[in-house]
Amino acid sequence: MNNVHVRGVIAALLAVMIFPLYAGEGKANFSMVSDYIFRGATASNNKFVVQGGYEYDYGNSLVSGAWISSLPGAYEYDIYARFDDSVDDFGYSAGIIYYGYTKLTPSSSEVNLAVSYKDFSIMSSTGENLVYNEATYDTTLSDIAIRLHYGHDGQDPDYSLRISKRMSGFDIGLVYASKLDTLTSISTDVYAFTIGKDF
Repeated sequence: MNNVHVRGVIAALLAVMIFPLYAGEGKANFSMVSDYIFRGATASNNKFVVQGGYEYDYGNSLVSGAWISSLPGAYEYDIYARFDDSVDDFGYSAGIIYYGYTKLTPSSSEVNLAVSYKDFSIMSSTGENLVYNEATYDTTLSDIAIRLHYGHDGQDPDYSLRISKRMSGFDIGLVYASKLDTLTSISTDVYAFTIGKDF
């Protein structure tokens, strides 16, 4: 593990440790996923992964958190913070996220801006040599949560559909995603089953 990864792990641990020093509210999450899908494509080579995180809301529109996912032979650990507020049905946020990895994948970071109106939201994320724009629509039908997503990295578009339902305290979900390679005009489809719980 190189120095960048060591510093990332230390920063994540310190972030989690200082959460209780502030008057706010924290929540944890844990999930098991048959395929880690990120921006329309598999990030785990179609392999099963375990994921979990901790997020703290300071009560003043500032939120920060740390999240980790297993990967084949490695781990991803993310550290993030955002300012998140709303006026009536309109919401807005600005944030930053650091993506760290324990193997050869280089670390990276992005800043993001988002706006929302009721169940519809759009976000733009910018990192080194990357701009990713996305739109999301969330709704509920007979206790089934539905999420439609469309994204574009400036070259290849992707879209996904997620349906989930809370059962016995767990969120059970199915995800379908597809990413189009515009150079070859070939779409790659991925599917995942998820089970998770918030604490």
